[in-house]
Amino acid sequence: MKNVNLSRHKFYTLFTAGTISFAVSTIAGFLDNIVSGNFLGEAAISAVGLVTPIFTIVCFISTLFANGAANYYTEAVGEFDKKKAYEIFGTAIIASIGLGVIMMVSLFFLEDAIINWFGVSEEISEYCHQYFKYFILLSLIQPMDWLLFAIVYNDGDQNCTIVSDVFKVGTNIIFAIIFCSLMGVAGVSLARVISTVIAMVILCCHFFRKQNSLKVRFVFKTKYCPTIVKYSAVIAFGYLFTAILNIAMNEFVVEMFGEFYIPVVNVIMFVFSIITVCSSNGTAITPFVCVYLSEKNMPGLKNIMNAGLKVAIIEGIVITILFMVFGDLVSVIYGITTPALVDMSSVAIRWASVCILFASIIYLYVQYYVVAGHAVLSVVFSGLFMTVAPIWRLYFFGYMWGQIPGWAGWGLSFGLAFIICSIVVLIMGGKKKFPLLIDEFNNTTKNYNFILSAEAFAEANKEIVEFLKENNIANKSVQKASLLIEEMGVKIQDFNKDHKGKILIEISVQLDPQHPGKVFIVVRDNGKFLDVTDEDNAVTSLNSYMLASYMRAVQDKTYVKTIGFNRSHYEI
Repeated sequence: MKNVNLSRHKFYTLFTAGTISFAVSTIAGFLDNIVSGNFLGEAAISAVGLVTPIFTIVCFISTLFANGAANYYTEAVGEFDKKKAYEIFGTAIIASIGLGVIMMVSLFFLEDAIINWFGVSEEISEYCHQYFKYFILLSLIQPMDWLLFAIVYNDGDQNCTIVSDVFKVGTNIIFAIIFCSLMGVAGVSLARVISTVIAMVILCCHFFRKQNSLKVRFVFKTKYCPTIVKYSAVIAFGYLFTAILNIAMNEFVVEMFGEFYIPVVNVIMFVFSIITVCSSNGTAITPFVCVYLSEKNMPGLKNIMNAGLKVAIIEGIVITILFMVFGDLVSVIYGITTPALVDMSSVAIRWASVCILFASIIYLYVQYYVVAGHAVLSVVFSGLFMTVAPIWRLYFFGYMWGQIPGWAGWGLSFGLAFIICSIVVLIMGGKKKFPLLIDEFNNTTKNYNFILSAEAFAEANKEIVEFLKENNIANKSVQKASLLIEEMGVKIQDFNKDHKGKILIEISVQLDPQHPGKVFIVVRDNGKFLDVTDEDNAVTSLNSYMLASYMRAVQDKTYVKTIGFNRSHYEI
């Protein structure tokens, strides 16, 4: 029986899609700087860079309900509680609309105060006002955009999210160039609004696809809000910490070296934003963590976290090398031409890239800790490595020895934060719980992964029977489990006979001391959507008749589409 892990396979698919989406979003985020710099000069880059932290704060508020709602929804699905899942989604939609309206109105009245606070020249200040013109509309739709992306992504439709983001950045580039040449910096922000609306329309197409498992109950239940916000904490506060870091860096550079060097801050923040691409790893792994925690499936949890750690290390090393080799191109992309700025940017960007590997690993675990019951720890770790450590190192090294040592301290600070976080986790959980900070579940669980075939199902069935007998399960229960798996294997294979590509199966068998003698079985597959538990499935063969009869006899059974694949649960 060839062991091909379904969850890992789906995780790698979501990770690839997430990386593309985060990369596209990062490009879109800095496209305004790039287009402004190439069309209008370095003063426009400075203006957009000064307003960017305000947009980051908008993202912070937007994600308070987006990612958390998606993860909480997935957790409810993991518990087979459809009603709760649909109410969570409805609550998040209403909250996102309300947040958008509040932000738009607030920014409308605070625009002058915010721009005056920057304390920059009249030319840069005027560019800031122009950029703000349509940026206010973006704050209205951003919460819903984030929610749609997160919920569709967690529902396993990575193709829809990729298409959405590709269209977002593609239309943004086209409209930004056209509108900037006609309207200046205001045209750049208008292009962002239009491209975001287009992306949202594409995401909505998921609700008309067969694989969609999302349903909405338009109710607002405050009881869900604390958990939604808690699950959003690491992503949401990540934006807030990024805004604080960006503001602090702008203030430091203007105070110490003058507004002439603000473009260097933009270049460094480009590196920092690329780090958020690494967070796609943690984002992709979170739905699986939610499901495995709900099932109390420790082998599955450890397996998916090991896959995430491997990806985090490889991704961090690759991105660091790319910046070390091609760092000079960032200044070219931004349209920075002044020799002093080009030289400083080249040195600073290489020192800054030192942080990427450590940040990649930390991002994975801070997102895990949120859903594993350590939300406060996650936020504290995020604040440490995203604000406290880099700001302290930048200010100290910069004041003491100058701008280049300041950027060197900035990059190296992430390694220090990584060491501190690791020590804290080790102290909290000891070697036994490091780094997951969770007790072994009080059950015996075994997972079987294989490619769908009659031989593989028969071999898995044999191993499951041996496992149950070794744990002294009654013969009657062993026979029921064996019959279930045998008939289900034939049904899934027959239903997918025209399916192109390999179909992966994962069977989890769990024995719980709190329910002695009972057997809990979870079956997942990535084939055509089929509710095997449905007693009214069409009877087209002797096997389907036997399976339907068996399902009528089994009282405790549930089916829910989860992360884009079939998932059914049985209690024997």
